[in-house]
Amino acid sequence: MASSGEQTHLRKYIEDGIQQKIRLNYLLESYKKQEEKTRERIIDQSNLISKITFENAPDKKINLFKERLNKDQALILKIVQSTIYELLDEINELTLIMAAHLEELTEIEVDIGGFVTHAIGIDTNASLNSDNMIVTFKKGGHIEIPIGTKMSKWKDSSQMTINTTTTKAGS
Repeated sequence: MASSGEQTHLRKYIEDGIQQKIRLNYLLESYKKQEEKTRERIIDQSNLISKITFENAPDKKINLFKERLNKDQALILKIVQSTIYELLDEINELTLIMAAHLEELTEIEVDIGGFVTHAIGIDTNASLNSDNMIVTFKKGGHIEIPIGTKMSKWKDSSQMTINTTTTKAGS
C-alpha cells in the first residue's frame, strides 16, 4: 500500500499540472490572437503597398511599408507560429504526464477510500469552496477536472455543486 506522502505528492503534482495547463492554454490563445491581428495587418499593408505603388508614391515611402510588411511576416513565421507549436507540444506532453500520475493517484485513493481522484484546477474567473465543494463561475470562467483510471466504472463521491454568477450591464 502506498504512503500518504506519496498520495499527497501526486495530488499536489496533478493540481499544479492542471493550473499550469490552464495558464498555458491562456497563453496559447493570446498568441493565436496576436497571429490573427498580425495576419490582418499584413493584408492591410499589402493592400496599402499596392495602392501607393499604383499612385506612384516615392520609392522611399513604398520601401518603408515593405520593410514593415517583411518584419510582420517574419514575426508570424519565426516567433508567433513557432511559439504556438511549442505551447501545443507542452500542453500535450503535460496532459500525457498528468494522465499517468492520475492513474497512479487513483489507484492509491481507490485502495484507501474506494473513490476515484478528483483534482480540480480553476482559473481567475472561477472559484472553488473546498469545504462544501461549490464551484462558482464568473463570465469566461474555466475549470478542469481530469479523471484518470484504469477502471471501467467507479463511484463519484465529489458531490460538487456548480453555480454561475451574472452581473448586470455596467457592473
